Amino acid sequence: MEEDRQDVLMNFLAITNADDAKALPILEASNWKLDDAVNLFFAAGEGGGAMGGGAPSNPAAPSNMGGMEEDYVRAALPSKVDRLYGHARGPMPAGAQFGLSQQRQPPKDLLFDGDFEAAKAHASEEGKWLLLNVQCATEFDSCRLNRDTWGHPALKEMLIGMFVFYQQDMENEEGAKLVTNYRLSKLPAVLVVDPITGATITDKSGFMDAEKMMDMLVPFMDQGPKDPGAGRLAHAMSMKRKATADAAASASRPTTVIEGFDDEDAEMARAIAASMEPQTAGATSVEGPSNAMDDSLDDIDEEEVWARIREDEAKEEAARNKPSAEQVLAEAQKRLPEEPPEATGSGPKSVCRVACRMPDGQRLTRRFNKSDTVQAIMDYCVCQLPEAAAGRKFGLHIAMGGGQLSTPEATLEAAGVEGTLISVKWEE
Repeated sequence: MEEDRQDVLMNFLAITNADDAKALPILEASNWKLDDAVNLFFAAGEGGGAMGGGAPSNPAAPSNMGGMEEDYVRAALPSKVDRLYGHARGPMPAGAQFGLSQQRQPPKDLLFDGDFEAAKAHASEEGKWLLLNVQCATEFDSCRLNRDTWGHPALKEMLIGMFVFYQQDMENEEGAKLVTNYRLSKLPAVLVVDPITGATITDKSGFMDAEKMMDMLVPFMDQGPKDPGAGRLAHAMSMKRKATADAAASASRPTTVIEGFDDEDAEMARAIAASMEPQTAGATSVEGPSNAMDDSLDDIDEEEVWARIREDEAKEEAARNKPSAEQVLAEAQKRLPEEPPEATGSGPKSVCRVACRMPDGQRLTRRFNKSDTVQAIMDYCVCQLPEAAAGRKFGLHIAMGGGQLSTPEATLEAAGVEGTLISVKWEE
């Protein structure tokens, strides 16, 4: 509660440019609701003059109005132009207040220090995707991204390992170029950019919390921009964006309505009109359908039909002989070696730590002996995934283009999995 009030106080001071002595009474009077406090502050005039307890004096009013009080018109208040928050384009004057988004900066170790071209070159060299965030200092959603999203521990770990994070504000020259080049119509905007081509793979605008941001970025953790599957990923994202745009355009397209009919009547009218159209040549023959059916029967490949029947029978036989999920799980638990204790001392270590990211995004970590085989990791995954125990096939892939672990009998030391992230993917 104390931290929440401190945030409200900081935002109130940034918006009103008041000091603590004036801010605290107004916040307490408005029950620490920021919007109510700001409205109360400006309703008081000149930094809370109405809170002083007495009516303001008007030196322009006559001292003795007699019976003419109703005819007296008070002098107009002086006009004033100010900004609630943010700053004007161009260099800031000394002592000026930063915008709200500037008060809550993302973690410094996330940001790439350089221009956009340097960020692309660095991401391409590292084999990482470029995550671009273009902000607007006068949009509160930019502040929320910096304050609530980018600092999230799990998201921060994801960005440091898999992305090069580049952030700019539209108020400066570099940010204005990005707005123009990527045709950004709403800010803040978050884009995943291919550092090799500079093309947008996916983009979102407005505020997103850390959980939704991670959901958007998860598909990019398995394939880097230089991996063979990067093209398929980019194509899939492009088709998804096109489908979303087409759905939005279809939803906004007006529906054609026949005048004088409701929807059911219009459908019936179209059906009647279609039934009254003349039939095409060849469809008037009575023998036509039966002859066409006879011709189609003559074209059937009997060997192909029997081959499919035998294939279906083989599948049914395999399904009957398939062990139950309980049996598969029991066998995997029996083969899985016990987890060794943490290695101590300065000598050679025989224990390695392996992190597995499951198909649902969950990340699990376990210790193995370096002499254990890849089969031990597969058994561990079967123990964690009921679908795998039920027979669903999966593969083990080293993240960021490390290849697939396809040799179950290979030792973990030979496979080079120590300290890596293994992605568990369904193969069906």
